[in-house]
Amino acid sequence: MKPLQKLIVVAILILSPVLHYAQTKADTVIINFGSSSKMVFYINEKGDLQALESYDLNALVSDMKTKIEADTTTNTEEDGDQYLKDSVNTATTTLETEVDSNNKEDDNYSYNNEENDHDERDRDYDEWRNRGDRNIVINNRLGSNHFINFDFGINNYLEDGKSPSSNNSQYTVKPWGSWYFAINSVHKSHITGNLSVEWGAGISWYNFKFEDASTRLVKTDTDLQFVSSSVGDSFKKSKLTASFVNVNLVPVLDFGSSRKKGFRIGVGGYGGYRLGSHTKYRYKLDGSREKDKDKDNFYLSNWRYGARLQLGFKGTDIFVNYDLNDLFSEGRAPKLNAFSFGITI
Repeated sequence: MKPLQKLIVVAILILSPVLHYAQTKADTVIINFGSSSKMVFYINEKGDLQALESYDLNALVSDMKTKIEADTTTNTEEDGDQYLKDSVNTATTTLETEVDSNNKEDDNYSYNNEENDHDERDRDYDEWRNRGDRNIVINNRLGSNHFINFDFGINNYLEDGKSPSSNNSQYTVKPWGSWYFAINSVHKSHITGNLSVEWGAGISWYNFKFEDASTRLVKTDTDLQFVSSSVGDSFKKSKLTASFVNVNLVPVLDFGSSRKKGFRIGVGGYGGYRLGSHTKYRYKLDGSREKDKDKDNFYLSNWRYGARLQLGFKGTDIFVNYDLNDLFSEGRAPKLNAFSFGITI
């Protein structure tokens, strides 16, 4: 509140009891305010107090402040009719009419701008439809939220729909310790109602830790063989790691008001390209610890693609990925389809 407004409010609050006091006790009322200022009321007739209620004291004080600041007068006596409430209200009504007129012009201007914005968005849509640049339109027309998330879980593979452990295969993977990890840059774009689409890109790592720590991958000119090593006193670890860069597209039905509320489910797909791969072996030889790391493609498929299922409730999300393509090149190694599952944080 401005100082002048505070002064007016205080004056009115003070005047109400004081004026009542003046009706019964005195003909002169003196009000001290500020550091050295006074407000003096001379009441000749008690009936004049009722007439005082017809005057707008706010307008009077405002006018007095303007004249004092302009230093146009120090001692003056004026006709008080100009401060009658009816006169002040008339002037205020005129001013409000002018303001309303200006507001209507502004409203027309805003309305025209909105029409222009709609036309511009329609033109953007036509351009998008003609050139296929869909991502820009998804961002501008539907709105997108961007976030970074991490997939952390377990990976394994199936051979003809079964686990290789059922045949005691040398390439059987140990469930615990075969970690899957991915970091993803995700855009979530609203489509309509509860439907949105999550799309983006990321990097993932397969880590296949073999059940038999003596397992070695031997690449020949024609195929990839899984053999048990005879070199070493004891074996600690044997694993195959492969990294991929991926793109994801998952339509999601979200039944909550935000990502942290309600239930959500998404089913979509992904595709990726292999960045690198290596094996790592840890064992003891003649009592000393040994670690071998070999980088090669090991006849791994360069491409991966598959289906993804996402389930979430409140702040918890789980995922399941299943590669539809073979992990290794056809005819070079066992026919295996990799999968992973875990949590998204």
